Amino acid sequence: ALPMFPQAYVPMNQTHVIMIRHGKSVHESGGETPEFVGSGYWDTWDKNRRISGAISNFLKKEGNATAKELGKDFKIAVDELDKAGYPIWLWSKDAPIRVYGSESENTEQTARCFLKEAGYTNMSFNALFGLNSQKYGGLTFRYKNEIVEEAIKIYSGGKETTPEIRVKVAKMFKNRFYHYPEGETLIEADWRIAYSFVDLLNRKLGKRILIADHSGAIRVFEAIIRTLDFAEYSSIKESQDSILALCYQPGRNLRYDYLQKKEYPFRERSE
Repeated sequence: ALPMFPQAYVPMNQTHVIMIRHGKSVHESGGETPEFVGSGYWDTWDKNRRISGAISNFLKKEGNATAKELGKDFKIAVDELDKAGYPIWLWSKDAPIRVYGSESENTEQTARCFLKEAGYTNMSFNALFGLNSQKYGGLTFRYKNEIVEEAIKIYSGGKETTPEIRVKVAKMFKNRFYHYPEGETLIEADWRIAYSFVDLLNRKLGKRILIADHSGAIRVFEAIIRTLDFAEYSSIKESQDSILALCYQPGRNLRYDYLQKKEYPFRERSE
């Protein structure tokens, strides 16, 4: 678990991180029936969902509620550590809690709801391009079914569509090397996220920070921590009920644990 020291002390050669995932947002990229296709979790594109964007994506009412419930969970740990003389953060009006996330509004919304419910009312949110999810470029916020049908027409070349062409198009969008127009490939996004994550930890030595981010980014973070190859980490999909605690020290492997996991909640939630 996260090493704790009196009065929120963090050794100067370490960075401590509390990490959470945002909840349901206006532009949901995942369908109701995700499947593992060898390069990650993808929905089957049969729910006519939109592609998400790196920016301009806000939490739904349900997403705000999820963040608030997660904050109530976290407050149990906060209160226990305060009583024991090991506060997670010492903060004030002039010393806000440092929070980092993507440029998408839903990560900042999640962090604010989460911390407020845990009893922290002052935070400084820092949006980092490097922590954004995959950039989908010209296809951002488009309906997936529409994109597929347009691509099928292009590959059909004005001729009758065949099952083979439909299969080809479906595989194209699921391929981790497919470069979205004006966007990037999944591999490019993962490398960007990985570099930005480690760079942030190195720049915040001696600090304890909060990171709120997307499932795809958190998957990369866990891959770094667990030194996984792509075939392994691509299947990770972190729960919205999770609260992770990380300890980073340069020259050593990252350590992490769950403060809360879906199977091991801090408290019983009312239905």
